[in-house]
Amino acid sequence: MGSTDLTRRALSLGARDTVTGWCKKTWTDTTIQGVIMDKSSQLNAFKAGTWVRTDAMLLTDDGIVTGDEIKTSTSLYYEVKAVRPFFAADSFDHYECDLHFIPSHFDVDYTTYAGTWLRDDARYRTKVYIETYWTAANAEDDVGAALTIRCMYANVPYPLSLELYNGSTNDVLILLGKAKTTPLLGHDHAPLGYAEQVPVAIAAINKTDVTADKAVTQCETELRRIMETYH
Repeated sequence: MGSTDLTRRALSLGARDTVTGWCKKTWTDTTIQGVIMDKSSQLNAFKAGTWVRTDAMLLTDDGIVTGDEIKTSTSLYYEVKAVRPFFAADSFDHYECDLHFIPSHFDVDYTTYAGTWLRDDARYRTKVYIETYWTAANAEDDVGAALTIRCMYANVPYPLSLELYNGSTNDVLILLGKAKTTPLLGHDHAPLGYAEQVPVAIAAINKTDVTADKAVTQCETELRRIMETYH
């Protein structure tokens, strides 16, 4: 594809935080060959239909996965947002990768995210509530085995596909958003307490022995059962 030396920082998931449910991001650096075109590049040298959709585009024939990072020889960092394979006849030719520029790059160890202050977070209380009363037998895959459920905070700092694809044992993700808090006022307008609503989203994909729609429906039913039984 090209002679530009780039560093691919392949993303994988490490230890899981006990509060958020997020995994630590770990990186493996390898040198790849590719060409990066930014928005100001002239595309006349490339085939029709090739254009920069985001901050830049990477053309390479090396394996790339969404969520990876690309580092240039001048220490510019990009996050891979989408990967599209292209074929010449029946043979693979190259990947087109949409890149998002990272202006202030640093690695965050999300295993340090936990803290005692987080245990007052409505998301954490909801997570413990769901995990405590969840009955595995009420949500099964297509062959009658209990679905593997992962309850975690939403807005995960890596692609959710890594929690479901690439050999992951997770079948369903229950994602807890930030709470909407409404103060409950007394007769003197002093707050007596707070009503908190935590939005819940459920994510699943079709894979061996798991039909996503069926799995999501069972999980929705189990969440309703928990609320009706223990609320």
